[in-house]
This record gives sequence, structure tokens and C-alpha cells, in this order.
Amino acid sequence: MRSSKGVGYARMSYRTQEIFGEMQEALARTKARRPPQQEPDESGSPGKSMLVWGFIGIISHPPVVLLFKEETKHVTEELNTLKGRVEQMEKRLQPLTPQPRR
Repeated sequence: MRSSKGVGYARMSYRTQEIFGEMQEALARTKARRPPQQEPDESGSPGKSMLVWGFIGIISHPPVVLLFKEETKHVTEELNTLKGRVEQMEKRLQPLTPQPRR
């Protein structure tokens, strides 16, 4: 059984050779008009993306901490206000509660 791979120009018809020639010329013209594309730099280290994500994490950490710190301050203030109210209520109720006998 013969493989279709490796068929040279000698076995192609004249019209097929003409078509391939025109395609090659068109491709050459297209490449000449296009500026060269930069290929991705494969020489970088494999941990480069991890380093970038680590840097992003370090930079974004302080704003997140400050955001939650402000929220914690607000909650602490509310708790202190409630604590003060409870203490006031206890002072008002103190005369009404029976005192233990000595």
C-alpha cells in the first residue's frame, strides 16, 4: 500500500503546480507586508507567573487588612455602646433587686 505523503511536484499535474506556485507567491507577499510578530519569550523561568501573583498578593494585602480593620473598629464601637447601655440598665435595676441579708 502506497502512502500519499511525500508526493513530489513531478507526480502533480501542471495546473496543481501552478496553483501551489501562486499560493506560495501570495504567502510571500502577505509576509512581506506584515510586520514581524513578536513571539512569546520562552526563556523566562517557570516560576515567573508565581512571582507575579505573589507580588500582586503582597500589594493587595494592606488594603484588604485596612478594610476589615475599619469594620472591626465599627463593631467594637457598637459593642462598647451596648455595654454602656447594659451597665446603665443594671444601675437602674440595682435598687429594685432584693439585697441579701447579713
